[in-house]
Amino acid sequence: MKQETAEQRTMNLYQRISGTVTRAAVAGLAMLVMGCSGANIPTKVEIEEEKPFCPSEGAPDWVSKHGVTEMGGHIEDGKIYGVGSADYNNVDFRSSTATKRAIISLSLTFGVYTKTLLKLYDVATGENEKRDEKEHVRDAAIAFSENYISGIRRIDTWYDRVPGCYREFALVELDNNRFKQFIEENNNLGSETQKRIIENADKAFDELEKADYTVNYLKKGQEIVVEKPAQ
Repeated sequence: MKQETAEQRTMNLYQRISGTVTRAAVAGLAMLVMGCSGANIPTKVEIEEEKPFCPSEGAPDWVSKHGVTEMGGHIEDGKIYGVGSADYNNVDFRSSTATKRAIISLSLTFGVYTKTLLKLYDVATGENEKRDEKEHVRDAAIAFSENYISGIRRIDTWYDRVPGCYREFALVELDNNRFKQFIEENNNLGSETQKRIIENADKAFDELEKADYTVNYLKKGQEIVVEKPAQ
């Protein structure tokens, strides 16, 4: 009976277990067989189940953009988006948690937008000019966040039902026009201030959109930190 070569043994072993082991495990086994004599070939192979890639195939772009992170935000098409996800077994708790995380993400991303807006506003008014006016701008942004963002509702949902990936994803959005409308209706701001804010609001969106601003947030204890910086 013709004896198998090391290469043939490697191929046969690979064919028997391919599809159920990770690439790393296959590579390790190949090295093991290639470096051993026939007498030392293991009679039992520990098979490592291949973990699914998450999010699984078919995920919408707003999910794929952030992966399996619990919280993420991005800016595009004149809108700020917040994404949240949860994997609890309790359906109601999972759904509400995903929505809350999406709203938190949107609020944090709105904060980035506000900082960009204020930088542009500084350029338009001068670094040391009208400090009181700039405070009004900051107050208006905070008031908008507190009065509008906290009550925002989800606009889309996606369930990843692949075993090992199962999560519920929620998407919320904020249209730039809604913020500009809020500024126009703010009686604490003068007409000239309102005009400058609205002009720079569009510029801030344009700047962040061009940068394809996408960020993931990570909760560490009581703090939320940026996990993935802007692209």
